[in-house]
Amino acid sequence: MSWYPASPAPSPGPARPVVSAAAVAQLKKDLGLLNGKCGSSSTKPWPCKWDSPAAAPGLNKTKVDGELLPALVGLTRASPNLRRKLKELAQTWHCDHHNNKDIRVGPRVELWLASFPSGNTTMAAVTPPASAGGNSKAQNHEPVLVLAQVGVLLSPPTTPPKKKNVHTPGGSVTTTKATKPYPTLSFPTPTKSLTVGPAPALPSPPATPYHQAQATTSGALASAAQREATAVRRLRARLGLDSRYCGSGKKDNPDGSCGCSSAGKDGEIDKLLVPLATLELADPDLEDLLDEVADKWHCHLHAWGHYKADRVARWMTLFPVYDVPIIATDVYKSSRGLRKLLGLRAWTCGSYMKKCETNPDPLTGPRCGAKSTPYRKGDRNKAAVDEILESLVGLTRASPGLRAELVKLARKWHCDSHPGVVYAEDRAREWLALFPGGPPAAAITTTDPFDEARTKIKELLRPLSSQCPMIAESTGKRCQKSIAGRNMRHCDNLADEIARLAVNLDDAKLKVSLENLDLLGRCAAHTKLDAAWVAKWLSQIRDITRNLPRAAAPAGPSSMPTLQSVKEFEQDIYSRSTPSGYDESPLRIVDRSDEPSDHASIRQRVTSKWREPLTKEEQAVERGFLYAYTVKENPKYVKIGYTSRDVATRHIEWQTACDRQVAAAYPLDPKDAVMVPYPRRAEALCHAELEHCRVRVACGPCRAQHEEWFEVSGEVAVDVIQKWTKRMAKNPYGMV
Repeated sequence: MSWYPASPAPSPGPARPVVSAAAVAQLKKDLGLLNGKCGSSSTKPWPCKWDSPAAAPGLNKTKVDGELLPALVGLTRASPNLRRKLKELAQTWHCDHHNNKDIRVGPRVELWLASFPSGNTTMAAVTPPASAGGNSKAQNHEPVLVLAQVGVLLSPPTTPPKKKNVHTPGGSVTTTKATKPYPTLSFPTPTKSLTVGPAPALPSPPATPYHQAQATTSGALASAAQREATAVRRLRARLGLDSRYCGSGKKDNPDGSCGCSSAGKDGEIDKLLVPLATLELADPDLEDLLDEVADKWHCHLHAWGHYKADRVARWMTLFPVYDVPIIATDVYKSSRGLRKLLGLRAWTCGSYMKKCETNPDPLTGPRCGAKSTPYRKGDRNKAAVDEILESLVGLTRASPGLRAELVKLARKWHCDSHPGVVYAEDRAREWLALFPGGPPAAAITTTDPFDEARTKIKELLRPLSSQCPMIAESTGKRCQKSIAGRNMRHCDNLADEIARLAVNLDDAKLKVSLENLDLLGRCAAHTKLDAAWVAKWLSQIRDITRNLPRAAAPAGPSSMPTLQSVKEFEQDIYSRSTPSGYDESPLRIVDRSDEPSDHASIRQRVTSKWREPLTKEEQAVERGFLYAYTVKENPKYVKIGYTSRDVATRHIEWQTACDRQVAAAYPLDPKDAVMVPYPRRAEALCHAELEHCRVRVACGPCRAQHEEWFEVSGEVAVDVIQKWTKRMAKNPYGMV
């Protein structure tokens, strides 16, 4: 039924029924107004601590407690005047710094809306009780319209559970009920109840769009367009999209909401909401559609990553869940089911985060919330993902090509921060366990228990990061000073030697080896041995080797004759694990670019980058140098970068961190380096032209993946650098 405001009572008596003090106090508590503070959180990540003008006795307190809060009791989110009343309450309650702008009042209104139950508003005529000055026997004045559920104040409207027909495998049809309807919030029922009388005949005020929409849902015949508009309008209110604010949770205050203007246009948003108005949580397209709505609605600061993912997760709770039996094998019979099974729904990367000292096991750590590659790069990549999913339909863990296809899928899906086989293999291992059947036939398994023990010991002892893990006494935080690449190689070699000999070593020799390893994995400022860490390593190694037959354990290819003393053993294992010279092994390529190499594609990439306005990061470095170099025994790979300092200094930094001997390709003499304006943009233009040759290198000594390597000759790289150096020297971006 439509909401029509009550007409003024012609006879004496209150215009509204009395609302109990308990209901007002409960509402005040749920809105967070009991502490008497302003509480606005739109400009800072914490609520405002200034006292509210309505907390002290005065006109504002009288208005809030006697007028504004009682007027809100009993309303639902479907009430047409709720938002206006909440806005008036926020303006009255906020301090002088937060009561005069919509950007500060609007987020508070959106936060308060969640405290009210959802549902439609049902009207009834109520006679003011005698205790309020009215006459319950003689009804000479016009009744006042209030909510029909005002007797059970602020209880959510009850709706019968929806039913759904389910086709069982035997062919019969069963009906299931919704086990979780739309979630609503309710407040305790006050002790007093109001007398509810029959609804009177009301005059017809001028029709508004809201009244028309409500009338179509109260039994009157409605066209399909009206029903669609009504459903969209209700869904906008339920999702909090009927204001013009972004509403996303903030970085430091997820409970707060962004007060910036939304980037979405009403027409675009309504088109996305039409199919959502009738969907359920079990629908496979629900999460994708909600992700598109969040992407269009959020402002430019929050239309990515975890901001969007958190908003989608919150919206998902607003849709009903149905207890529908699902046959497990049906999930693997379609690409749509596989997308849901593998978690490829909201166009987010979802890769495990980087493995480091603070996150040694990424399989239990946080997930990446950046946009996936198909989302950013368009239809061609989306088609590639769909093609791989089609090839996975019907496969089991016993299928020989399943693991390779899952690795391929992960590399196509992950964002630029998590490409390559390193992250893809971790993701494929997780996905593999979701498929039915026995162990994979193509999986690499070992039948030698000693090999398995060596592998576990290597993973245990190898440093995860090239930063010093010790806690600085002055700050109480991790030191994080970089460890030279030569020392990192030494740590890896020593860990390998310990893994080969750990089974046959006694505890004294093993302890000496672990002490050397502990000292090598630190910076020069921390030279004190950590006995507790060494003892922990020793205990973990003995747990790994406890069930292995010691007498039959092979010592490995680098075995040595039995030594008489621990000191001789220490000197020998240290000398054999010390690296000699720079690392000359082949570069470990973990990913290659799949960009097209034809002239038209290269021209399009370069032109697009050339026309882009400079970013803040590019503007921050006004002048610098471009450089290129190769490393020994890998002449066909070239590193192209920029620096705002001396080129020779940058070469020494790379050489020390990566333990590779650098051979300059451009400039041949660091003194001949040419300074260019905005070197970061010049570097990006060089990379855009050579994008089809880009490779990603996993560097063992510095534990990083370098993205600025290209599989081209040094002559080609020099020609590209010189060309863009001359173009940038003309100052096309207008440096002053």
